[in-house]
Amino acid sequence: MPYCTVGDGVRIYYEDFGDGPAIVFSSCGVQTHKMWENQVAGLADRFRVITYDWRGTGASDKPRRGYTADNTAADLIALVEMLDIAPATLVGHGIGAQLTLMAATRRPDILSKMVLVSAGPWVVGNLDGIGGMSQEFIACCGLCRPWRQLAVSSPAPPRSGACGVRTSTCVASVCRQCFC
Repeated sequence: MPYCTVGDGVRIYYEDFGDGPAIVFSSCGVQTHKMWENQVAGLADRFRVITYDWRGTGASDKPRRGYTADNTAADLIALVEMLDIAPATLVGHGIGAQLTLMAATRRPDILSKMVLVSAGPWVVGNLDGIGGMSQEFIACCGLCRPWRQLAVSSPAPPRSGACGVRTSTCVASVCRQCFC
């Protein structure tokens, strides 16, 4: 079975399918790599598709400690580095989307695109009920500078981005500038 050994010695189990531009799928919470089987089947003929089990889940090691968001984001970064697939498309679901954002904030060079499923676009900060990215995230994120000004401007009614997703102005701008 393939493993990526990360900085604190924990072995992260992963599966690797297909050839082409890389897509790495991060599951939600205690789900395993198996939650992405349908996506793997639909994409592996055109892309290199990587799924993995978080530390403490599935076939990955289950250490007694070290279950932090920082370590889990570092695990994702280590996997991308070990497989030498940067820049890759990172896909995260639920809490996996938050960890994808954390990894992207730390190492924007490892991603070409990012897809967040069932997650708000903020990691930290005071949410004002309107949505959008926190000031902390905007201040430290170096993913795509053209949308920074749009992201901090006053919110507007929801509209469709270039990909057809109906969302707030700042997220549509992110989508149009970076992800479509």
